[in-house]
Amino acid sequence: MGFYIFLCTTVLLMIFHDIQLKLIYYIFPGKDHRRFHDFQHFAASKYLQLAKHYAGMKIIIESNLKNKLPDNFLIISNHQSLFDILALTFSFPRFYVRFVAKKELKFGIPATSFFLRKGGHALIDRKGSFKESQKKLLKLSSLSRKKGFCPAIFPEGTRSRSGKVGKFHSAAVRMVLSRNQLPILSVATDGGYKIAKVKDLAKNLKDTVYRIKFLKLYAPAAERHQILLNLEQSRAEISDQVNQWQQK
Repeated sequence: MGFYIFLCTTVLLMIFHDIQLKLIYYIFPGKDHRRFHDFQHFAASKYLQLAKHYAGMKIIIESNLKNKLPDNFLIISNHQSLFDILALTFSFPRFYVRFVAKKELKFGIPATSFFLRKGGHALIDRKGSFKESQKKLLKLSSLSRKKGFCPAIFPEGTRSRSGKVGKFHSAAVRMVLSRNQLPILSVATDGGYKIAKVKDLAKNLKDTVYRIKFLKLYAPAAERHQILLNLEQSRAEISDQVNQWQQK
C-alpha cells in the first residue's frame, strides 16, 4: 500500500512542480539559475522523502570532502538508473549540478524534462552529429566557469543493468575540460539498478539501499594523457567501491 501512495503522490507532485517550474522560468527571465537550482534541490529532497517515508527506501551519502570542495569541479559517476540524476542533485545542495544526458529525456517527464531543457544541461543525441554534441558540451564547459556550476558526466554512456561498472569513455570528459580545466570528483553510486524500471520500483523499492560516496578530488589537468589517467583511476576506484557494496 505504501508504494502506491508513494507512486501516486510522486506523479501528482511532479505535475505540480512542472507548472511551478515553468512559472519560475517565464516570470523571472535572466534570474532563473538560482531559482532553478533552489527548486531543483527542493523537489529532489521531496521525492526522496516520499520514497523513504512511504516506500521504505534507504539513502546513504558518505563523504569526507563536502567541506573541502572548490567552487567548480567536474563530477564523474557510474550510472545505473534515472534515479542517479535525482540523487546526485540532492547530494550537492551548494552547487549547480548540470548533467550530460541523453536527448530522449528532453520531453515526456514532468518537471524533469523542462529543467533539463532550460537549466543549462547538455542533452546529447547519441545517434546525432558530432558537431552538434560538441557544441552542447562546449557550452556546458563555458557555463562551468561561473561560480558553483559543476558539470556531471556518466562516462559509461548508458545505464548498467547489472550494477557493474562498465567501460568509461573519455570524449565528453575531454570536451568539457578542453575549455575549462576543472578538478575531477569521482563519485560512486549503487542501488539504482534495482529500481531502473517502473516494474522494478513496485518489486524492489522497499528493500533498496541507495548509496553515494564521494571518493577522490583530482587536481585540474591540461594534458590529454593526464585526463585519461585520471579517468581510468576514477573508474577503478568507483568499480572497487561498488564491488565492496555489492559483496556485503
